[in-house]
Amino acid sequence: MSTSQTLPFKRGGSGTPLLMIHGLGGNRDSFDPILPALRAEHDVIS
Repeated sequence: MSTSQTLPFKRGGSGTPLLMIHGLGGNRDSFDPILPALRAEHDVIS
């Protein structure tokens, strides 16, 4: 039996893809302070 899961993420910007992976205890919001700068050059997925 298979089950389907949803993985919440944020994506924005354009350019080279950049996948952000947080550590234990973090979440996708951990990167909010630096996302604007990264999105200027990258397609950021967090």
